[in-house]
Amino acid sequence: MRALAFAQTIGLTHRDIKPGNILHKEGTEIKIADFGAAINKVADHTVITNVGSPAYMAPELVTGGTQASHLTDIYALGVVMYYLLTGRLPFSGANTMSVIYQIVNTEPEPPSAVRNGLVPEFDAIVMKAIAKDPAQRYQTWDEFGAALAELWKKEHKAEEKHDQSETERFQLLRTLPFFHGFPENELWEVLKISKWAKFKPETALIKEGDHGDSFFILAGGYVRVTRGKKTLTVLSAGDCFGEMSYLKKTGDDHRSATVTTTSDAIVLKIRAADLRGASVPLRQLFDERFLNILVQRLENANQQLAVMS
Repeated sequence: MRALAFAQTIGLTHRDIKPGNILHKEGTEIKIADFGAAINKVADHTVITNVGSPAYMAPELVTGGTQASHLTDIYALGVVMYYLLTGRLPFSGANTMSVIYQIVNTEPEPPSAVRNGLVPEFDAIVMKAIAKDPAQRYQTWDEFGAALAELWKKEHKAEEKHDQSETERFQLLRTLPFFHGFPENELWEVLKISKWAKFKPETALIKEGDHGDSFFILAGGYVRVTRGKKTLTVLSAGDCFGEMSYLKKTGDDHRSATVTTTSDAIVLKIRAADLRGASVPLRQLFDERFLNILVQRLENANQQLAVMS
Protein backbone atom coordinates (compact mmCIF):
# COMPACT_ATOMS: atom_id res chain seq x y z
CA MET A 1 0.00 0.00 0.00
CA ARG A 2 2.87 2.37 0.79
CA ALA A 3 4.43 1.52 -2.58
CA LEU A 4 1.19 2.42 -4.37
CA ALA A 5 0.85 5.59 -2.32
CA PHE A 6 4.39 6.58 -3.30
CA ALA A 7 3.67 5.75 -6.94
CA GLN A 8 0.70 8.11 -6.82
CA THR A 9 2.89 10.95 -5.55
CA ILE A 10 5.02 10.70 -8.69
CA GLY A 11 1.97 10.46 -10.96
CA LEU A 12 1.87 6.67 -11.49
CA THR A 13 -1.26 4.52 -11.54
CA HIS A 14 -0.49 0.79 -11.63
CA ARG A 15 -3.66 -0.36 -13.46
CA ASP A 16 -2.99 -4.10 -12.96
CA ILE A 17 -3.10 -4.83 -9.22
CA LYS A 18 -3.69 -8.58 -8.72
CA PRO A 19 -2.15 -11.36 -6.59
CA GLY A 20 0.37 -12.23 -9.29
CA ASN A 21 1.84 -8.72 -9.12
CA ILE A 22 2.13 -8.62 -5.32
CA LEU A 23 5.32 -10.37 -4.27
CA HIS A 24 6.14 -11.46 -0.73
CA LYS A 25 9.89 -11.30 -0.12
CA GLU A 26 10.17 -12.08 3.60
CA GLY A 27 8.55 -11.07 6.88
CA THR A 28 6.43 -8.00 6.20
CA GLU A 29 8.37 -6.97 3.09
CA ILE A 30 6.08 -6.80 0.06
CA LYS A 31 7.02 -5.81 -3.49
CA ILE A 32 4.67 -4.49 -6.17
CA ALA A 33 5.67 -5.87 -9.56
CA ASP A 34 4.91 -5.17 -13.23
CA PHE A 35 4.46 -1.46 -13.72
CA GLY A 36 4.44 -2.15 -17.45
CA ALA A 37 0.78 -1.26 -17.71
CA ALA A 38 1.08 1.80 -15.47
CA ILE A 39 0.16 5.26 -16.69
CA ASN A 40 2.11 8.36 -15.80
CA LYS A 41 -0.15 11.38 -15.46
CA VAL A 42 2.77 13.80 -15.54
CA ALA A 43 4.18 12.33 -18.77
CA ASP A 44 3.12 13.55 -22.18
CA HIS A 45 2.17 10.38 -24.06
CA THR A 46 -0.89 8.50 -25.28
CA VAL A 47 -2.66 6.32 -22.71
CA ILE A 48 -3.75 2.85 -23.80
CA THR A 49 -7.21 2.01 -22.41
CA ASN A 50 -8.71 -1.35 -21.34
CA VAL A 51 -5.48 -2.56 -19.74
CA GLY A 52 -5.62 -4.84 -16.70
CA SER A 53 -7.16 -8.07 -15.47
CA PRO A 54 -10.98 -7.92 -15.82
CA ALA A 55 -11.75 -9.54 -12.45
CA TYR A 56 -9.82 -6.77 -10.66
CA MET A 57 -11.04 -3.82 -12.76
CA ALA A 58 -13.34 -1.21 -11.27
CA PRO A 59 -16.80 -0.71 -12.85
CA GLU A 60 -15.89 2.68 -14.30
CA LEU A 61 -12.96 1.07 -16.12
CA VAL A 62 -14.77 -1.90 -17.66
CA THR A 63 -17.47 0.42 -18.97
CA GLY A 64 -14.85 2.79 -20.37
CA GLY A 65 -16.42 5.69 -18.51
CA THR A 66 -13.22 7.06 -17.01
CA GLN A 67 -9.47 6.78 -16.98
CA ALA A 68 -7.57 4.72 -14.40
CA SER A 69 -6.60 6.50 -11.18
CA HIS A 70 -5.53 5.68 -7.64
CA LEU A 71 -9.24 5.02 -6.93
CA THR A 72 -9.26 2.16 -9.46
CA ASP A 73 -6.05 0.81 -7.90
CA ILE A 74 -7.76 0.99 -4.48
CA TYR A 75 -10.65 -0.99 -5.95
CA ALA A 76 -8.27 -3.62 -7.33
CA LEU A 77 -6.48 -3.98 -3.99
CA GLY A 78 -9.88 -4.38 -2.32
CA VAL A 79 -10.61 -7.29 -4.68
CA VAL A 80 -7.24 -8.82 -3.77
CA MET A 81 -8.15 -8.55 -0.08
CA TYR A 82 -11.52 -10.19 -0.76
CA TYR A 83 -9.75 -13.06 -2.51
CA LEU A 84 -7.20 -13.50 0.29
CA LEU A 85 -9.89 -13.53 2.97
CA THR A 86 -12.38 -15.84 1.26
CA GLY A 87 -10.45 -17.85 -1.30
CA ARG A 88 -12.65 -16.63 -4.13
CA LEU A 89 -13.25 -13.50 -6.18
CA PRO A 90 -16.24 -11.25 -5.46
CA PHE A 91 -17.36 -11.73 -9.08
CA SER A 92 -16.86 -14.82 -11.20
CA GLY A 93 -18.48 -16.24 -14.30
CA ALA A 94 -18.14 -18.61 -17.22
CA ASN A 95 -16.54 -15.91 -19.37
CA THR A 96 -15.19 -12.39 -19.26
CA MET A 97 -18.45 -10.76 -20.32
CA SER A 98 -20.28 -12.49 -17.46
CA VAL A 99 -17.72 -11.19 -14.98
CA ILE A 100 -17.93 -7.66 -16.39
CA TYR A 101 -21.73 -7.70 -16.19
CA GLN A 102 -21.57 -8.64 -12.50
CA ILE A 103 -18.92 -6.02 -11.73
CA VAL A 104 -21.18 -3.33 -13.14
CA ASN A 105 -24.63 -4.57 -12.09
CA THR A 106 -24.50 -6.83 -9.03
CA GLU A 107 -23.41 -6.43 -5.41
CA PRO A 108 -20.99 -9.05 -4.02
CA GLU A 109 -21.58 -10.93 -0.79
CA PRO A 110 -19.55 -9.55 2.11
CA PRO A 111 -16.51 -11.68 2.97
CA SER A 112 -18.06 -12.93 6.24
CA ALA A 113 -20.92 -14.49 4.26
CA VAL A 114 -18.37 -16.58 2.39
CA ARG A 115 -16.01 -17.42 5.24
CA ASN A 116 -17.14 -17.89 8.83
CA GLY A 117 -15.25 -16.19 11.63
CA LEU A 118 -14.36 -12.92 9.96
CA VAL A 119 -15.01 -9.86 12.10
CA PRO A 120 -17.45 -7.23 10.76
CA GLU A 121 -14.63 -4.72 10.43
CA PHE A 122 -13.16 -6.80 7.59
CA ASP A 123 -16.47 -6.59 5.75
CA ALA A 124 -16.60 -2.82 6.19
CA ILE A 125 -13.06 -2.26 4.91
CA VAL A 126 -13.27 -4.56 1.89
CA MET A 127 -16.76 -3.48 0.82
CA LYS A 128 -15.77 0.19 1.05
CA ALA A 129 -12.68 -0.44 -1.08
CA ILE A 130 -14.71 -2.19 -3.81
CA ALA A 131 -17.69 0.17 -3.79
CA LYS A 132 -19.07 0.62 -7.31
CA ASP A 133 -19.24 4.39 -6.88
CA PRO A 134 -15.66 5.77 -6.73
CA ALA A 135 -16.87 8.51 -4.38
CA GLN A 136 -17.84 5.84 -1.83
CA ARG A 137 -14.39 4.23 -1.76
CA TYR A 138 -11.41 5.28 0.32
CA GLN A 139 -10.31 8.51 -1.28
CA THR A 140 -6.64 8.21 -0.36
CA TRP A 141 -4.16 5.44 0.36
CA ASP A 142 -3.60 6.97 3.80
CA GLU A 143 -7.30 6.62 4.61
CA PHE A 144 -7.29 3.00 3.42
CA GLY A 145 -4.13 2.24 5.40
CA ALA A 146 -5.47 3.90 8.55
CA ALA A 147 -8.56 1.66 8.49
CA LEU A 148 -6.40 -1.45 8.23
CA ALA A 149 -4.04 -0.22 10.94
CA GLU A 150 -6.96 0.39 13.30
CA LEU A 151 -8.28 -3.12 12.69
CA TRP A 152 -4.81 -4.60 13.27
CA LYS A 153 -4.52 -2.76 16.59
CA LYS A 154 -7.90 -4.06 17.70
CA GLU A 155 -7.09 -7.65 16.71
CA HIS A 156 -3.63 -7.43 18.27
CA LYS A 157 -5.06 -6.20 21.57
CA ALA A 158 -7.60 -9.04 21.60
CA GLU A 159 -4.80 -11.52 20.86
CA GLU A 160 -2.63 -10.06 23.62
CA LYS A 161 -5.52 -10.33 26.06
CA HIS A 162 -6.08 -13.97 25.07
CA ASP A 163 -2.36 -14.76 25.38
CA GLN A 164 -2.23 -13.03 28.75
CA SER A 165 -5.17 -15.10 29.96
CA GLU A 166 -3.48 -18.33 28.83
CA THR A 167 -0.24 -17.27 30.50
CA GLU A 168 -2.04 -16.47 33.73
CA ARG A 169 -3.67 -19.90 33.70
CA PHE A 170 -0.32 -21.53 33.00
CA GLN A 171 1.24 -19.75 35.98
CA LEU A 172 -1.70 -20.78 38.16
CA LEU A 173 -1.29 -24.43 37.15
CA ARG A 174 2.33 -24.34 38.26
CA THR A 175 1.28 -23.33 41.78
CA LEU A 176 -1.26 -26.13 42.22
CA PRO A 177 -0.01 -29.17 44.20
CA PHE A 178 -1.58 -31.57 41.68
CA PHE A 179 0.73 -30.29 38.94
CA HIS A 180 3.98 -30.04 40.90
CA GLY A 181 6.74 -31.54 38.80
CA PHE A 182 4.84 -31.34 35.51
CA PRO A 183 7.20 -30.15 32.71
CA GLU A 184 6.18 -27.00 30.82
CA ASN A 185 5.20 -28.86 27.64
CA GLU A 186 2.78 -31.05 29.57
CA LEU A 187 1.31 -28.05 31.42
CA TRP A 188 0.57 -26.33 28.11
CA GLU A 189 -1.04 -29.58 26.94
CA VAL A 190 -3.25 -29.53 30.06
CA LEU A 191 -4.41 -26.05 29.07
CA LYS A 192 -5.21 -27.33 25.59
CA ILE A 193 -7.46 -30.19 26.75
CA SER A 194 -9.10 -28.47 29.73
CA LYS A 195 -12.02 -26.10 30.07
CA TRP A 196 -12.05 -23.47 32.81
CA ALA A 197 -15.02 -21.96 34.57
CA LYS A 198 -15.87 -19.87 37.64
CA PHE A 199 -18.71 -20.83 39.98
CA LYS A 200 -20.60 -19.13 42.77
CA PRO A 201 -21.00 -20.70 46.25
CA GLU A 202 -23.51 -23.55 46.62
CA THR A 203 -23.21 -24.64 42.99
CA ALA A 204 -23.48 -28.41 42.49
CA LEU A 205 -20.67 -29.36 40.13
CA ILE A 206 -21.53 -33.06 40.03
CA LYS A 207 -24.40 -34.93 41.63
CA GLU A 208 -24.52 -38.40 43.11
CA GLY A 209 -26.00 -40.88 40.64
CA ASP A 210 -25.50 -38.68 37.59
CA HIS A 211 -23.60 -39.85 34.54
CA GLY A 212 -20.36 -38.10 33.67
CA ASP A 213 -17.24 -38.62 31.60
CA SER A 214 -15.10 -35.82 33.03
CA PHE A 215 -12.96 -35.19 36.06
CA PHE A 216 -12.19 -31.86 37.70
CA ILE A 217 -9.29 -30.07 39.36
CA LEU A 218 -9.97 -27.22 41.73
CA ALA A 219 -7.86 -24.20 40.79
CA GLY A 220 -9.29 -21.88 43.43
CA GLY A 221 -11.82 -21.91 46.27
CA TYR A 222 -13.38 -24.81 48.17
CA VAL A 223 -15.86 -27.62 47.50
CA ARG A 224 -17.73 -30.03 49.76
CA VAL A 225 -18.01 -33.72 48.88
CA THR A 226 -21.14 -35.47 50.21
CA ARG A 227 -22.80 -38.86 49.88
CA GLY A 228 -26.42 -38.82 50.89
CA LYS A 229 -26.54 -36.38 53.79
CA LYS A 230 -23.05 -37.17 55.01
CA THR A 231 -20.07 -34.87 54.31
CA LEU A 232 -17.11 -36.97 53.23
CA THR A 233 -14.49 -34.24 52.85
CA VAL A 234 -13.76 -30.66 51.88
CA LEU A 235 -11.37 -30.02 49.00
CA SER A 236 -9.28 -26.94 48.25
CA ALA A 237 -7.17 -25.58 45.38
CA GLY A 238 -5.04 -28.31 43.81
CA ASP A 239 -7.37 -31.18 44.74
CA CYS A 240 -9.13 -33.27 42.12
CA PHE A 241 -12.50 -35.03 42.06
CA GLY A 242 -14.49 -37.17 39.65
CA GLU A 243 -11.33 -38.95 38.51
CA MET A 244 -13.02 -42.38 38.64
CA SER A 245 -14.62 -41.53 35.28
CA TYR A 246 -11.11 -41.81 33.86
CA LEU A 247 -9.78 -44.65 36.01
CA LYS A 248 -12.67 -47.12 35.69
CA LYS A 249 -12.64 -47.47 31.89
CA THR A 250 -15.66 -49.78 32.22
CA GLY A 251 -18.46 -47.56 30.92
CA ASP A 252 -19.95 -47.35 34.44
CA ASP A 253 -19.78 -43.60 34.77
CA HIS A 254 -22.28 -43.02 37.59
CA ARG A 255 -21.12 -40.41 40.08
CA SER A 256 -20.65 -41.81 43.58
CA ALA A 257 -20.88 -38.47 45.41
CA THR A 258 -22.11 -34.90 45.12
CA VAL A 259 -19.60 -32.06 44.91
CA THR A 260 -20.79 -28.55 45.79
CA THR A 261 -18.86 -25.30 45.93
CA THR A 262 -18.69 -23.64 49.35
CA SER A 263 -17.09 -20.44 48.04
CA ASP A 264 -16.35 -18.72 44.76
CA ALA A 265 -14.39 -21.35 42.88
CA ILE A 266 -12.29 -21.80 39.76
CA VAL A 267 -12.56 -25.26 38.27
CA LEU A 268 -10.86 -26.85 35.30
CA LYS A 269 -12.66 -29.74 33.64
CA ILE A 270 -11.04 -32.48 31.57
CA ARG A 271 -12.95 -35.12 29.63
CA ALA A 272 -11.66 -38.64 30.23
CA ALA A 273 -11.64 -39.24 26.48
CA ASP A 274 -9.47 -36.15 25.92
CA LEU A 275 -6.90 -37.30 28.46
CA ARG A 276 -6.84 -40.78 26.92
CA GLY A 277 -6.07 -39.10 23.60
CA ALA A 278 -3.30 -36.94 25.07
CA SER A 279 0.43 -37.60 24.83
CA VAL A 280 1.92 -40.61 26.61
CA PRO A 281 4.03 -38.46 29.00
CA LEU A 282 0.95 -36.50 30.10
CA ARG A 283 -1.12 -39.64 30.64
CA GLN A 284 1.69 -41.15 32.71
CA LEU A 285 1.88 -38.06 34.89
CA PHE A 286 -1.88 -38.11 35.51
CA ASP A 287 -1.82 -41.86 36.22
CA GLU A 288 0.92 -41.29 38.79
CA ARG A 289 -1.00 -38.46 40.46
CA PHE A 290 -4.26 -40.40 40.56
CA LEU A 291 -2.48 -43.44 42.04
CA ASN A 292 -0.91 -41.30 44.76
CA ILE A 293 -4.29 -39.74 45.53
CA LEU A 294 -5.99 -43.15 45.81
CA VAL A 295 -3.24 -44.43 48.11
CA GLN A 296 -3.57 -41.33 50.29
CA ARG A 297 -7.35 -41.68 50.48
CA LEU A 298 -6.99 -45.35 51.41
CA GLU A 299 -4.54 -44.48 54.17
CA ASN A 300 -6.93 -41.80 55.50
CA ALA A 301 -9.81 -44.29 55.48
CA ASN A 302 -7.72 -46.86 57.38
CA GLN A 303 -6.80 -44.23 59.97
CA GLN A 304 -10.46 -43.33 60.46
CA LEU A 305 -11.37 -47.01 60.88
CA ALA A 306 -8.58 -47.43 63.42
CA VAL A 307 -9.92 -44.49 65.44
CA MET A 308 -13.47 -45.84 65.33
CA SER A 309 -12.35 -49.28 66.50
